[in-house]
Amino acid sequence: MARAMILPLPASGHVNPTLPVARELVARGEEVIYCLPDQFKPSIQATGAALLPFTITGRAFRWSPVPCADLLLWLPLHTAVTSLEILPHLLERVRAAQPDYLIYDAWCLWGRLVARILHLPAIRCQPTFVMNEQLGPTFWTMLEQADRLAMSRVSQAQPSEFEQQVNFAAALEELRSTYNVPVIDLKSFFDHAEALNLVPIPRAFQPDGQTFADRFQFVGPSLLPQEQGTNFPLDRLKQQPTLYISLGTVCNDEEAFYKMCFAAFAEGRRVGAGEGSRAGEQAHQPHWQVVLASGKSDLSVLGSPPENFLVRPRVPQLEVLQHSRVFLTHGGMNSVMEGLYYGVPLVVIPQMLEQRITAKRVEELGLGIALESSAVTVDLLQESVMRVTSDREIRRRVQQMQETLRQMGGAQSAADAVLRFSRTEGQKGWSWPSRVEPGSLLKARATQAKVFGIGLSRTGTTSLTQALHLLGYKAIHFPHDSVTRAQVYHFFASELQCLSLALLQEADAITDTPVCCLYQALDQAYPGSKFILTVREKHSWLRSCRSFWVEQVEPYCRAMPASWLAQYSRVLHERLYGTQEYEQETFSRAYDAYTAEVREYFRERPQDLLVLDICGGEGWSKLAPFLEVPIPEAPFPWENRGNKLSQWRQQESLAYPAPS
Repeated sequence: MARAMILPLPASGHVNPTLPVARELVARGEEVIYCLPDQFKPSIQATGAALLPFTITGRAFRWSPVPCADLLLWLPLHTAVTSLEILPHLLERVRAAQPDYLIYDAWCLWGRLVARILHLPAIRCQPTFVMNEQLGPTFWTMLEQADRLAMSRVSQAQPSEFEQQVNFAAALEELRSTYNVPVIDLKSFFDHAEALNLVPIPRAFQPDGQTFADRFQFVGPSLLPQEQGTNFPLDRLKQQPTLYISLGTVCNDEEAFYKMCFAAFAEGRRVGAGEGSRAGEQAHQPHWQVVLASGKSDLSVLGSPPENFLVRPRVPQLEVLQHSRVFLTHGGMNSVMEGLYYGVPLVVIPQMLEQRITAKRVEELGLGIALESSAVTVDLLQESVMRVTSDREIRRRVQQMQETLRQMGGAQSAADAVLRFSRTEGQKGWSWPSRVEPGSLLKARATQAKVFGIGLSRTGTTSLTQALHLLGYKAIHFPHDSVTRAQVYHFFASELQCLSLALLQEADAITDTPVCCLYQALDQAYPGSKFILTVREKHSWLRSCRSFWVEQVEPYCRAMPASWLAQYSRVLHERLYGTQEYEQETFSRAYDAYTAEVREYFRERPQDLLVLDICGGEGWSKLAPFLEVPIPEAPFPWENRGNKLSQWRQQESLAYPAPS
């Protein structure tokens, strides 16, 4: 049994789709923990999962009222400043819970950051369409608009004064500098991917869905009907055709729209009888039983509904849809998929940006009609409902989509994918200390001095390793066994100051990554050790890095993102260079900063650090005296290979196997 942690956005539309998946995972023996505010506790406990609660106050920032239509644009900034507030406490809680893997909402930035900071296997759960460049101009317009948004950070000393205007980039820079996380811009906020990405829609519903790789699993909607009885009068829905009207759980205080629905669908009103109707279109509409979810609207303002209306702030949507002939909806992805699952044609009146994309897709696929909220009239509502009721082609396409959704599996398919990930790709090779097999981690403080090659990759670290072998040391280049990976991940996650490695019970020396990420902690654990900083003329080093990354590292990581090597490399490269892909300026700055940092760290201890330019021809004459050993008769390994670039590449390269 593994321990899964789920981090959705704290909103019903994001939490509810995860509940059936959580229940399925619990039924299959997984332990499931949610990170959410207390208000979600009853629905979480009903699945058999547990709640790890946290609180969001937002006291440090002043929000302006956000129109419903712009909520998606504000989401990156909102989640960034929320992450600044909750991460210190949340990280402590997650460390204490020790999950084996995370499932996070694609728009829950703090979930994504927790996975990165603690180096845990992560599954991305998409709440709607995969938002990326394939959505075309809509995507780029959305990014441009979101980039202009900012909020005021309130002074803690004097709440009436503002310290600064904070935008997404500024908030992310603060997070990056605090937690050493990779750069996330607006584009990658929406358009990023994990080794496994769960998408709750059919591939055919996603624009250009055929272009997505297998790591995007289109599993369909996960539905969880109410198991307990409801006092909603479902029997009334069996007496006449039902029209269901709901604007979702967020932007639903639309009294004017609901009054328009009263006028349009009251018993006995004639279709097309209003002003501006076209000749020949008047006809009696069905005797609808209308169910209207009024949300946060003031029912006293709405007045008395017509006799054929059932008006409630909330209704059991799945149960109502099973009796419905037409669904007049805001176009939230959950509602659209639920309506289609029960074979109900749609009239979509979007309230938010992503809902407009959904509405357009519904109309493109012939599953219903899309209306602009600003253009809605009583007559247009009537005509649209009548059309989707009578249009045989719409009903045929809805039935085809219903069959597709019924065959997808939903929560069962999602759980299958999660468990495959957990048992295979998700095993990156590290566990929390209390859950590692006895004896696999060395916890006691080491006392024996060692030799550490702390030069960056491509500076002659393999030649140094061979030289140490010739001097009689048992040296390991790029240690990457599963126990070492476990200890490295735990070190990064726990922010330790001292690190003992199990492999150093047998080895005398280690070189290359991850040693250069750990040298200060290793210095604390192994007093009296010697440190060798291999360097190289920077332009030559950059050329070598470019060749290595572009030809080997990046193609492998793109082709095999779930492999342990891709995961391990990503973590190490982000810490050393601030990026996973080769960028000349970033690498150049990282080289200078790292070299200066090492020299400063050993400034008062010159006897413990050797700076060695193997690529420039330095060898035994510096290395042997530093280690206080005789110069061997064998040539220094670098001199033995001469200047043959192909041999250098073969010897120095980290072995990235060709993707199968």
